[in-house]
Amino acid sequence: MWQMSIGQIVMYHNLGIEIKYPKPPSAPGSGPSIKSSRKEIKAALAQAKELKTQSENASEKERYREKYGDI
Repeated sequence: MWQMSIGQIVMYHNLGIEIKYPKPPSAPGSGPSIKSSRKEIKAALAQAKELKTQSENASEKERYREKYGDI
């Protein structure tokens, strides 16, 4: 351990924490990880974009324009 760089020590510490306290698969913050496939990451990004466009509807924007004015 004395011959390890600080980066290696931090990496092994993080891996140990992930092993000791794993996130449940249905946890809200457990999106695609580094080990996810490219297809899974693209699907998650597409889903996030779709949710964003759904939340931005015209009536909601109009309500904010009335309250705060045009920006």
